[in-house]
Amino acid sequence: MKERIDYDILKDSLGQPYCVVMPYDSFLELNKKADSDSSISIPHEVVKLHVLENKPLVRAWREHLGKTQTEVAESMGIKQASFSQMENNPKSLRPSTLKRIADAMGIEWEQLSED
Repeated sequence: MKERIDYDILKDSLGQPYCVVMPYDSFLELNKKADSDSSISIPHEVVKLHVLENKPLVRAWREHLGKTQTEVAESMGIKQASFSQMENNPKSLRPSTLKRIADAMGIEWEQLSED
């Protein structure tokens, strides 16, 4: 999704986000897109790690899935240090690399794309 949605984040008394308020038309449009077969979804926990905690999307997915860098690296057939560099520099990753990482994590490569 490339267009920006106007929204407000509601926080509890401790300052923790607990709800997002958005225009109803935007909500309906998001639901329509989510219902289509071509829609790629990202779990709330991944979004929270990526947006609110400012973690790279690859790292957010890895943590959400409960995997270590070593586990993902071994699945890719590379060293942990190499995967760590990939995870921390997501803007430099080519689609082919994103596909390898996604395969190692068992997700769709589009779920790792920050475009």
